[in-house]
Amino acid sequence: MLPVSEQSLVFRLRKRAEIRRSIKDRKSVQQGAADRIADLLEEAAAEIEALQALRHELQGVLVDSEQDEFDAVCRETVQYVIDRMAGVK
Repeated sequence: MLPVSEQSLVFRLRKRAEIRRSIKDRKSVQQGAADRIADLLEEAAAEIEALQALRHELQGVLVDSEQDEFDAVCRETVQYVIDRMAGVK
């Protein structure tokens, strides 16, 4: 187990959601209901991962554009990133 300072934000968000869902004294756990805050933590972690993936794709496009290798795949990737950041799935 890494110290908290070395754990990623995504890991910590997911771990906190897991802990919330495992506390037997919580009303939602006792009732078998969804824990809305735990769900929100998971959603935030997923969105952060998606944004990190987009950043990685953009870094690749930037490298290609600097080397005059801006081809159709790069243009499609840029459009995908633009659409994703605009909320288009």
